[in-house]
Amino acid sequence: MMGSMGLMGSTASIDTGIRNQHWHTRCASTFFVFTFIAQTYNTIICCIVRYKIKTISLTNVYMKLILLALNLIQFYISNHHGAIGLFNFELNQSLGNDMDKLIEWTFTFTILTGFYSIALDC
Repeated sequence: MMGSMGLMGSTASIDTGIRNQHWHTRCASTFFVFTFIAQTYNTIICCIVRYKIKTISLTNVYMKLILLALNLIQFYISNHHGAIGLFNFELNQSLGNDMDKLIEWTFTFTILTGFYSIALDC
């Protein structure tokens, strides 16, 4: 829920006609952090269910683990090599270099693929 609220705030800051970059960054960071936590929790639960009663396919569990690894790599790159970083909210920093844009969109794609993986569980 917190992740979806971050996504709504991030999107709303773009759609107003006047882009509030710092609000967008805070809300997008909230989206990424909370959805990462939710997908990590889902991966742990699915691994436990797969181990105990084998109702989730092994392919789907591997997909979740690969996506979790990609998320961790993207967190690392964002926080150590990007100009913004997910937890860096200084108001006088430069925003929007190419690395930040690449990480934002690949991270978004990875999260969407994670939601697809959760849908496959059903």
